[in-house]
Amino acid sequence: MEAPAQFAPLARGLAWVLRLALLLQVCGAAVKYLFAQYEVETPLFGLLAFEWLWPEQRVQRIDDAAVWLNLACGIAVVVLALGAVAWSRATGPTNFLQRWMFVWQAPLLLTPVLFELALAAARTIRLEGFRPPRYFSAGTMFESVEAWLVTDFVSHAGRIALPVALLLLTPLPGKTQVSAGAFHAAMWLVRIAAALTFIAHGLKAVYLNFMFVDYILAASQTLLGYEMAQSTAETVLRIIGYVDLLVAVLLVAGRFRSVAVYMAAWGLITAASRMVYGGGGQYFEVLIRAANYGLPLVAAIYFYWYHKHISRFRSNEGEQDNGEETDGISANES
Repeated sequence: MEAPAQFAPLARGLAWVLRLALLLQVCGAAVKYLFAQYEVETPLFGLLAFEWLWPEQRVQRIDDAAVWLNLACGIAVVVLALGAVAWSRATGPTNFLQRWMFVWQAPLLLTPVLFELALAAARTIRLEGFRPPRYFSAGTMFESVEAWLVTDFVSHAGRIALPVALLLLTPLPGKTQVSAGAFHAAMWLVRIAAALTFIAHGLKAVYLNFMFVDYILAASQTLLGYEMAQSTAETVLRIIGYVDLLVAVLLVAGRFRSVAVYMAAWGLITAASRMVYGGGGQYFEVLIRAANYGLPLVAAIYFYWYHKHISRFRSNEGEQDNGEETDGISANES
């Protein structure tokens, strides 16, 4: 079933938030891996060249091509969507780009998903990234779960899920608006992906990731002019980690607007901490992490919209005994 008329503008608005976040994400990756003064290679380069021993020149071409393709597809999604809006204003609401938006967006959005999955897989295979010396559940069946939760597949869950959520918010061919089922699937994906990202970072904080400790020490010195002791920074980091774990659970457990707003703000702050630590030239790290604050922002907007209309949703539940569709908000979503 399709969403009602008052439901459709929300889906379109959230889709634009996701498009902007995707554009920031792909541009940040392009700057980091192609245009930065001290550009680095992607984790995929290390896997192909150093683990699988492919010829370095070939690997370099593959690496650069992957980043360029990721950038081109992200830009194309935004440019074509803007073109569809402009075209509809000039000729009417049913132009080719809008009627077939799902079809042309799908392959474009698949590229950023595969790009982020490839980088996460490469880092995981090469055992890159933070690995706690000992897990809380060491020696138990949950140790493997903890080990998986700190991998890039989880900490980058937002980056991977962002294009998928955008596709879910795109009407199918022949439809003028997204269905209620697809919208709810997109919102659950946004909430779960954002929660997983916070869980991964929360666990790394609790386990005292040395880079996170350095970020706190740098922020204390640069922003406050206070030289914080190492032990104090570790205590602060552990508190931050437990808060991250708590808000991750709350985001999925209920529609708490304040939690989603906090997560969006904190996601932006932690992304910006890379600039505090490494200088303004690290701005691309803030862009790459657009999903960390973009997805909670989407959740916050949805929560505010839901609570604004909740009384109408509840009143409509009594009208469902005739088998009629209401506002596309099912009983288990109220």
